[in-house]
Amino acid sequence: MKVDYSNQWFSVLREGKHYFIDEPGSRNGAAMFLVWGEFVVLVEQYRHAIGKAMIEIPRGYSDPGEESADCAIRETFEETGFKLSKDEIVFLGSVHPNSGILTSKINLYFSRTNQSRPGKNDLSEIDRCIFLPKKDFILRIADNTITDSFTISAFSMLCSKEDLRKIFYSD
Repeated sequence: MKVDYSNQWFSVLREGKHYFIDEPGSRNGAAMFLVWGEFVVLVEQYRHAIGKAMIEIPRGYSDPGEESADCAIRETFEETGFKLSKDEIVFLGSVHPNSGILTSKINLYFSRTNQSRPGKNDLSEIDRCIFLPKKDFILRIADNTITDSFTISAFSMLCSKEDLRKIFYSD
């Protein structure tokens, strides 16, 4: 493969007539589906590529040498203020967000926290933190308010695991 363009976040690779985008930071990147009591913890962030704000689960690239689970914990804390530990998170699975053009594979995690309230989040990373009642979460997918592929994939994986599905639908 030939590198046609590269910057600190991604490279455009070419193999014959096919082009691919490689995101090195995504190799251990992660996203976290977090439930806090009766709420799904989401963030709103403006996404320049599509020209609008998206409602999504906390996510991000890994730091150099950082494991995926640690990335999920760090990103969740930075974006929501919730401090999680490795024994509180469950690996749901991995997704290839756009296998036609991206080499990326992102790991998805789930956690449920009973913290009394989140700490201070880093608003330089997101526009705002959203606490959406669990009963409204599926409605926001159905009415096309939530269209983020990581969020929908994580929820789908959560629902495919009976023990975790019971946690989401309990209370």
